[in-house]
Amino acid sequence: MTFAGTFSILTAPAAVDLDFSTSNGLLTGTGNWVYGGSSWYVNGHTSQAFDYLTTPGYTAEANGQITGSFTHRFTFEYYSDGGQLQYRVNSGTWNTVPGNLITGVTYNSPVYGFVVPYGSGTQYGFNNTSTGYATPAYVTSSFTLGSGPSPYQTGSAATFTAGDQVELRFLAAWDVSVSNPNPNWEIRSLSVSAVSGVPEPQSYAMIAGCGLAGLAAFRRIRGR
Repeated sequence: MTFAGTFSILTAPAAVDLDFSTSNGLLTGTGNWVYGGSSWYVNGHTSQAFDYLTTPGYTAEANGQITGSFTHRFTFEYYSDGGQLQYRVNSGTWNTVPGNLITGVTYNSPVYGFVVPYGSGTQYGFNNTSTGYATPAYVTSSFTLGSGPSPYQTGSAATFTAGDQVELRFLAAWDVSVSNPNPNWEIRSLSVSAVSGVPEPQSYAMIAGCGLAGLAAFRRIRGR
């Protein structure tokens, strides 16, 4: 018996595109980071604190650079509290993406809250209040993953090897006493190119459903 027709295997595209209005994207938050059903957000602290929002590990699909973007809004106490984008490879050391590798809305101030002990220096980060914060309106920051020295104003893009496991995280930091209105930082979406992610549970269900439908069609054809 000959079989006329072909089957194609569904594969994930080489990108992660997360809309937090539909799911939490399998991110995990520490401290005050919370998933609110339409976004991830973090409320402020009035004592020194470091809270992290971390992605699952994504697999680099090819040798080269990794880029992406996220939409967000923020209001941090001027010069004292702020946010940074970080990443690590294969469970190694966390690297802060420097400001020159972020376009659109990038780091806009030195921030005391990133350093321990308080007042021992400054690092650059997202600070003060983003345009349209109260509306609310969201701004876009596009990035190329890479690293550089503190205070993280400049650095160089990193080159990844196919198969590398790459995690991203959003670091929010506070110094002492004063905190701006909540939420201090809200993330609405995240896109990362040249990587593949772990399917969420609903994706597994969809793939399984497609597989069962294909198997049923194959059996019908064989039975003719």
